[in-house]
Amino acid sequence: MNRRLLIPWLFLCLPILILAQKKKAKNPNSRFDLEYAKVDGISLKLDLLMPAKKTDRKPELVVFFHGGSWRSGSKKTCHVGWL
Repeated sequence: MNRRLLIPWLFLCLPILILAQKKKAKNPNSRFDLEYAKVDGISLKLDLLMPAKKTDRKPELVVFFHGGSWRSGSKKTCHVGWL
C-alpha cells in the first residue's frame, strides 16, 4: 500500500472501530468491598457486580482474582474495565 494513503486510511477506519465497540452496562447492581471473611484480623473483601435487568437466562460469571502475590498491591489499582 502506498505510504501516503496509509495515514488517511487509518484515520478513516478509526471512527468505524470506535463505533463498533460494545456499550457498557448503564447501571449494574454493584456492591463494593463486601467482607466475606476475616483471617488473623485482616478483612478479606470482594466486589460483586450483577446485571442491571433480571432475565430468565442464567447470567455469565467472571471470577477475577487479584492477589498481588498475596503480599502487596490492591484491586483498586488493577484496571480491568474491559471485563
